[in-house]
Amino acid sequence: MEVRYTYDLATGEKYADVQGLRTPGVTDSPITAAVTLKEQDSGGIWGVDCDATFAITLPSPTRGRGMEFEFVVTDAGSGTVTIVVSGAAATFIGFIQIDDATVVATGATLTFVASTAVVGDTIIIRSLGDGTYAVKAFAAASGGITIAA
Repeated sequence: MEVRYTYDLATGEKYADVQGLRTPGVTDSPITAAVTLKEQDSGGIWGVDCDATFAITLPSPTRGRGMEFEFVVTDAGSGTVTIVVSGAAATFIGFIQIDDATVVATGATLTFVASTAVVGDTIIIRSLGDGTYAVKAFAAASGGITIAA
């Protein structure tokens, strides 16, 4: 990732142009198979197709404070999709909201559970830069999203 600064001489304002950083927005197609995301993928809103079982691997949260990844089930199915961190040296902390219930979330693996996760279930993950990812997850059904050590 490269940062270039420009200055507006008329106003004295400084602007940063970050090269290689994804601007927030929905990705072109949903994730359908195992993938390893990079820092440059931060800011993406990723559709997840749960027709198959696979893992989504995130970069280490020690490499960039504020990296953010959002995953939304776009096709519910019989596959289990896990979200893990490269090198497994990280912890997810936060919560999973299920209707009126809130579950405290601490662990190393997040999962969209087969045949329980539904279209619209969402996991939002943000790096705290200290080996930890903060998590906010929203599931329509109990057990649709889980977390494990």
